[in-house]
Amino acid sequence: MPRLLELIASEATHAAKGRAAHLILKLNALTEPTLIRALYQASMAGVQIDLIVRGSCGLRPGVAGVSESIRVCSIIGRFLAWQLHADGRYQRVLRADAEASRDVQAELLQHWCRTASASS
Repeated sequence: MPRLLELIASEATHAAKGRAAHLILKLNALTEPTLIRALYQASMAGVQIDLIVRGSCGLRPGVAGVSESIRVCSIIGRFLAWQLHADGRYQRVLRADAEASRDVQAELLQHWCRTASASS
């Protein structure tokens, strides 16, 4: 993780100097306090941060002055079982684990992220 923290700090330095700075991270979970603090610091420096988190996420996006430049796309909770809205109701399509190929999971995740970011 030291390398990841160095990269985050580097982007924060770019942002502090007025350069464009953007991080996109795909993580299984985000619960490590050191990593969360580094992301908050980068956000406060002006780095645009997009997180795709497949599991638990201990970071709070959108907090004024702290994490307002952080967006989190998470599939925990209601998105652990992929659902489809059809015939006026939600229907379980498949689980997000062994029943779905990685391609299907990725496609559904990308669709959800586009939908979530369009509505915010």
